[in-house]
Amino acid sequence: MISLSYNGQYAGFLNLRRGFDSCQRDHTLHTGTQMTTFHITELGEQHRPLIRDHLLRLSKEDRQLRFFSAVGDFMITRYAMELIDFHRDIVFGEIQDGKLIGMSSISNIEGVGCEAAFSIDEDQRGTGLARELMRAVIQRCRTLGVHKICMSCLRRNVKMQALARSFGMDMKITFDEAYAELEFAA
Repeated sequence: MISLSYNGQYAGFLNLRRGFDSCQRDHTLHTGTQMTTFHITELGEQHRPLIRDHLLRLSKEDRQLRFFSAVGDFMITRYAMELIDFHRDIVFGEIQDGKLIGMSSISNIEGVGCEAAFSIDEDQRGTGLARELMRAVIQRCRTLGVHKICMSCLRRNVKMQALARSFGMDMKITFDEAYAELEFAA
């Protein structure tokens, strides 16, 4: 989970948000001699079934890491099909062959902050997709006037901690949680 602080007003955010409904960016990741191109897309109402299917593919452990608690199929389905508010939330994803293989979401937007979360299909981890989704989140945050990203995850979520560190975030680890911050010019 990532918390984002805004230096603007909520009403201004809503006006900016409405202008980005069809956002799509290509990100090319170079790893040695291998090149991977991702087509990070802003998702909307029509993507709810893809989001549901992606989250249902997460293992029990991955669901706990993503949602901070044990979450069953019913709650995953309800979250994907009903609880994501595309008028308020911003969701990015990578769709390949008609299947959502990874996503990031910015939600709980309330004037001074919001939260972001990430999930990647198990067979897509290590491809750089999480980094590209994080770049999309950061880019949108800059567009919206966000100047600080704070991230918290369960202590055992070492992949999220590695992602945070790869963006220069310093980690503070407590008994059961890890916390990081990244400040940048909005």
